[in-house]
Amino acid sequence: MQARPKLACGTAPGKVILLGEHAVVYGRTALAASIDRHVEVAVAPAGGPARLAALACSADGTHWPVPVEALERATALTGVNIADIETVASANLPFSVGLGSSAALSVALIRALALFSGQSPTDTEVCAHAFEIEKLFHGFPSGIDNTVVTYGGLLAFRHGATPRPVALRKPVPLVVAIGQTARETQKTVRGLRQRWEADPGQYEPMFDEIDGLAGAAESALSTGDFARLGKLMDANHELLRRMKISTEELDQMVSLARRSGACGAKLTGGGGGGAIICLCDGDRQGLVDAFTRSGWQAFSTDISKAEETIESGDDGERFEQRHSARA
Repeated sequence: MQARPKLACGTAPGKVILLGEHAVVYGRTALAASIDRHVEVAVAPAGGPARLAALACSADGTHWPVPVEALERATALTGVNIADIETVASANLPFSVGLGSSAALSVALIRALALFSGQSPTDTEVCAHAFEIEKLFHGFPSGIDNTVVTYGGLLAFRHGATPRPVALRKPVPLVVAIGQTARETQKTVRGLRQRWEADPGQYEPMFDEIDGLAGAAESALSTGDFARLGKLMDANHELLRRMKISTEELDQMVSLARRSGACGAKLTGGGGGGAIICLCDGDRQGLVDAFTRSGWQAFSTDISKAEETIESGDDGERFEQRHSARA
């Protein structure tokens, strides 16, 4: 009986920025967390099982080839011959809305290739490789996305310092809502840079204020004070709005969240479109429904101390068992 070809899988979560986006680029602290939406990458030998694509499918049945540029960079980093493999990716994580999809793809790809080739990289090595792939998507990434996606949980991130876990009294209940307007992150980032260079005296105090909000949020998280955390998130969004990072649509979504019972709400990620996060310590389904009635997609997620669903890889048998219902 012929041995079953090797099938390897890597998976990684998406992320949200709880507080501190953009200010983190200017040396301040941001709080970033993984969420329970994921990207998976499956790797099999070239000419391997036809079931590869069927097995590697997300809950809604979508799957797609790994982008060629990312695959070329990842195989070069891991020493795998690109001609020897087939790959397929899948996700239940929305792409291109500021939820770390490219970082999740990068980390999942490195993990799958490492498992396939019998390597056991440390998280530090996985994170470093993913950062190199992230450069293909973002040019000059801050490193926050690939870091939180690799390690999971809730982290405090500051340039030049070792990321550290943030203490949580209890899981943080969120609703994530997706805007309809396409993101313009690079335009938004460039615009802020130009405004800061022209008038640093206007923007440095706002960055300092955001840094203070992030520090206060750590305290609120450690005690489970969601009322305070919500107010801090609201204040962070107002500062991002003043810095012209938000959009009219994102502001409308934040307003809807607050009217519909959220403790606080703000944009998350690069801005200029994309997604918002809402702290909702009550009827989350009611909030999701409110967004749906207004034409926006939304889902619930929790920020936990550790991302238990992250796996560094899987062998083919366990991968098939986990996906047999989807095939």
